[in-house]
Amino acid sequence: MAYRIVKWVMAAAAVLYPALVLLLPAAAGLRGDVFAWIFYGAYVLITVMVWAIGGKATRNVGQGIDKNEVNKETKITQEVEMSKSRWSSV
Repeated sequence: MAYRIVKWVMAAAAVLYPALVLLLPAAAGLRGDVFAWIFYGAYVLITVMVWAIGGKATRNVGQGIDKNEVNKETKITQEVEMSKSRWSSV
């Protein structure tokens, strides 16, 4: 839950920063500062990377896997390998 809040706060800050710098007279010093815009660009890239994390990374290892289907495939593979070894010994 906290991860979602952090993601949304980072996104809101990334969207609001240019608006605040361009509209507030108190932030007029940051408008022409190249380093401030470089740091902003890095922050936006980090925010995009944080948003890209997720999906499968938040699931448990065995979640979404049908164990019965895996067991059937394993048994079929075992039978095929055993039949190969029987015929190779003849």
